[in-house]
Amino acid sequence: MKKCKRVIVIGLDGATFDLIKPWAEEGKLPTFKKLIGEGAWGNLKSTVPNATIPAWPSFSTGCNPGKHGFFDFFRIDESYRMNVETRPSRAVMKPTLWEILSKNNKKVGVINVPSTYPPKRV
Repeated sequence: MKKCKRVIVIGLDGATFDLIKPWAEEGKLPTFKKLIGEGAWGNLKSTVPNATIPAWPSFSTGCNPGKHGFFDFFRIDESYRMNVETRPSRAVMKPTLWEILSKNNKKVGVINVPSTYPPKRV
């Protein structure tokens, strides 16, 4: 069996295969057609609520919002008022997939994933 040397994960926020697959077959998304045909793909079950945040931190940590601490884009202060400041990546309370891989001497790259700003060193 050939050892897998590289993996790329493409995540599209709000996109579903019931849209992507027909468009790929119609030739509107030729690169996706090739990726679907030659790669591995699958549907993911989202979080509750099914929103960008907390879904992306759940994807990257493998934990539910109660464990990683992200329920919304914004921070709630001690008086339970929504603070207009967005939550920084350091507020994620569990290690992400790329942090774990990096600690195990694997090269990683993370591009434009919600809840990853400011970027942590990996």
